[in-house]
Amino acid sequence: MEKLTEVLQQYAVYPQAIVHVTDRLYKVKADGKQYALKRSRLKDKQLDIWQTVYHLASKKGLPEVLPVYLTVNKQLYVENGGEIYYLSPWIEGTIFRFEQKTIESLYKILGKLHLRTKQKYKLNKSSVEKEFSSYKSNCKAEEKKLLIGIEAIEKRHFPSPFELQVLTHYRDLSHALKQSQYLAEQIISYTNDAEEWTASLTHGGLRESHIFEQYIINWEQAAYRHPYQDLYEFFTSECAKGYRRTDRFIEGFPTYLEENPFTDLELFMLKLYLLDTSDYLALIDEKQANNRENRSMVEKTIALEKNYRRIQFGLYFNNAVTALESAHTVEGD
Repeated sequence: MEKLTEVLQQYAVYPQAIVHVTDRLYKVKADGKQYALKRSRLKDKQLDIWQTVYHLASKKGLPEVLPVYLTVNKQLYVENGGEIYYLSPWIEGTIFRFEQKTIESLYKILGKLHLRTKQKYKLNKSSVEKEFSSYKSNCKAEEKKLLIGIEAIEKRHFPSPFELQVLTHYRDLSHALKQSQYLAEQIISYTNDAEEWTASLTHGGLRESHIFEQYIINWEQAAYRHPYQDLYEFFTSECAKGYRRTDRFIEGFPTYLEENPFTDLELFMLKLYLLDTSDYLALIDEKQANNRENRSMVEKTIALEKNYRRIQFGLYFNNAVTALESAHTVEGD
């Protein structure tokens, strides 16, 4: 605790109690106030980006970013023993209970943040066409490879629990790969008419534990990327935990689009990302390799189910957004 006390002294904070919350997070009590002291993993370039987040939040007045305290030397962090520490207010309790109102609140926070930090740049059409033509070909090859694997499993008298799981998932996997090929075609087609692409400040690792009533915390993985990547990472993280999140995430999504509208091309990108089957198919490859040093059968089946939930959400999301687009087309007519 002596090192932590030294760090806190650089903020002119003299602790009465320091509670070890996690390996990297400490709750500090001093002079009737509570603070969160974080021992971060920030290094070099990512440290520069992290500092940019707070300079940007101050310049643009971004209330979504939980502020950090400045040291007595007006610095955002303290380096001690080769490690980076920073201090922020201690926030009690998370509101994210997966109720419709709280999900819509999150969409409003994210949408406003992405819109206010948006930057435009010229779209590299040839690069996009090359990348997604290759992705389409890869999906087609994986679809054929998956079918061969399924036929092999069906010939076995006693397939393993893992293999039985793959059999039950096959229909959705096949559909996801076919839909991915269609979306890749659409992205290539719509890119021909697009001149600009956008990037916004994104959190980079959005999870339920990072979301509070008015703030989003832990910006250590922040980056300027397209906003759909924040949405993709949040959806895939939370939907792997269970189906209760699926309907509410989809129902509330128009709230995000009201704050930060997406073009058709941007929606195609998000829909395609959510159908990513690479991690699922890698598990099948791992099983077929029969490497005994890899994960146990139980660990593999759990990982397979989590990845399937993500893909299943992607399919639900694709259907819902397509229906939403059709409804808007009808209203426009």
